[in-house]
Amino acid sequence: MKHDALFEGLKSVINALQPNPSVVELVAQESVKPMVLMIGRHPDMTVRMEACEILSAILTRFGASLTTQHSDILECLLLSLSDSNSPLRKRAVQTLGALMWTASDEAYTATLTYVLCRLGSVISPAVSSDAVIADTPILQKPALSTALKSPVRLEEFKTLFQCLAILV
Repeated sequence: MKHDALFEGLKSVINALQPNPSVVELVAQESVKPMVLMIGRHPDMTVRMEACEILSAILTRFGASLTTQHSDILECLLLSLSDSNSPLRKRAVQTLGALMWTASDEAYTATLTYVLCRLGSVISPAVSSDAVIADTPILQKPALSTALKSPVRLEEFKTLFQCLAILV
């Protein structure tokens, strides 16, 4: 309950901020990095889901000005698509949707490639993801290339389809 009020207050503050360069820099330094870390590592699942919601609010408001952060955000969210917690996967899909509105063509292509590669590994397990990884620099990050090579669970497969619907 305490977390809910705190996170709601933070989202209200984000929505009230003016999009000037000094505010954007402060948001990037003080909010985006901690949210990415919370989504990826926090032991409390509620905190991880709320961090996704806050990051989504930040991206909706300031996403075009945070392009230097997009790669780290993208990595975190793509990895969250494989999480065992269904509500977190759903929030990650929603946050990816917010990111894609302002993402570069390279980030969009990497996201679509990642999702299609993961789906393809179920349909054609013999097809290697190595060529895809080699052609897409963002996917060469160790955690993402490892995730691309891991088996897809049924729950993750459903999430990937939902993500694909947002991308196309």
